[in-house]
Amino acid sequence: MHGHALASWITLSGKWQIRNSRGGLAPGVQRRVCEFVGAHLSESIGLESLAATAGLSMHDFARAFEQTVGVTPHSYVVRRRIERAKEMSSMSGIAAALSPRERSILDFIGQGQSNKEIARVLGIAPETVKSHVKNMFAKLGVERRAQAVHRAQSLGLVTTRYSSSTRG
Repeated sequence: MHGHALASWITLSGKWQIRNSRGGLAPGVQRRVCEFVGAHLSESIGLESLAATAGLSMHDFARAFEQTVGVTPHSYVVRRRIERAKEMSSMSGIAAALSPRERSILDFIGQGQSNKEIARVLGIAPETVKSHVKNMFAKLGVERRAQAVHRAQSLGLVTTRYSSSTRG
């Protein structure tokens, strides 16, 4: 290898791998930069702010980031934005897939009501509520009521109402 080797060979579990001996980002710095990107995807993210997060000059950061992650900082940000858009698109697809009745029942579940209580309020049979709940679970990709409420909250479909009073 030439003078100042950029990479050295090491073996882990009997396999040969390349380890950056110089020039890459430390794992903690990489994590901090990636978290920064994730938190600011809806904003303009410039090389200057990424380099500042890493505590490096723009030139050193760009070189180290590409060496560590395998793509330029700009490409990484673009890929993360595409991933986020896909996630949001799939979430809105789930929300659109729920019928108005299923959304109503989901709201009641978020309030902690049982199938019998929901049926009584809506004037339908408990078995009908159970059928709606089963369909909702399939659409939301969950198996339990708490999971359904959590998923619905993350989609902005329901908000739970917690009592501020204490029990005595």
